[in-house]
Amino acid sequence: MIVYGSRMYGVRNVVLSHGECEKCGHYGELKSYDGRRWGHIYFIPLIPEGKPVRILKECKKCNSASSIPLADLDKVLTATRESVEHCLQAVEAGKNHFQLPGQAEKLPTGHFLRSHVESLFILSAAADIEVLYQRLEAAGAGHELLMAQSMHCELCGELNDSATFLEQAVDESDDPAVTLYLLARIYQSAGRHAEVVSTCEKCLNLAGDDLSVYLLMADSLDALQDYPRQNEILQKCVQLAPDLQTNKKFMKLVNKSRKKAEKAAR
Repeated sequence: MIVYGSRMYGVRNVVLSHGECEKCGHYGELKSYDGRRWGHIYFIPLIPEGKPVRILKECKKCNSASSIPLADLDKVLTATRESVEHCLQAVEAGKNHFQLPGQAEKLPTGHFLRSHVESLFILSAAADIEVLYQRLEAAGAGHELLMAQSMHCELCGELNDSATFLEQAVDESDDPAVTLYLLARIYQSAGRHAEVVSTCEKCLNLAGDDLSVYLLMADSLDALQDYPRQNEILQKCVQLAPDLQTNKKFMKLVNKSRKKAEKAAR
């Protein structure tokens, strides 16, 4: 039997992170690395298939990932660093929102830096994150520092520490509903479902009905086996987004929850 196929070779600059797969939704370890796909026979690489790339957040469950050409890595890193620098300058000037050059939208500094900590991390630029911390500390930017630290902890798989930083960030946030939602997602990933529900309730009280918050809440109510409450929340989701009625997977969940709620009421 001839063994042939293709796989990545020359793997280096490996960075392991934790997060949710953008394709399958599985929460777990993600792998970022440099490499090149080669066709092989008996696992001996013979024919290159494409150029060297940086694989970003490869999921262990479904193997999906995004990638950028390795030749463009410096360009991408430079653009990321420039964006972070614009944000940091705004923070150092005492602002909590800023605009990127050429853009009209005002972006919240804390949430922007949180997302860009992930970008720097998976691009193997951890040293930049340390510099980021130093500048935020020097600027006395407590909220932005807490947001950045929460993301760094999550990437390292330290979910309880990530939650602790977000809990503190809520009190300093000018948009606490968004921060509460992020906190609820961390609680869910850590299996702290009762806290997911209570945090989602706080978020809804501040921001009003939100489909994403209700769906997150329903998932944790399922884990808590609170089916009457889960069914109530799922029905609310259908009211907010009637198109969900055409989603067979979602409606199967609704019917399952309804039956369990009816059984619990007997």
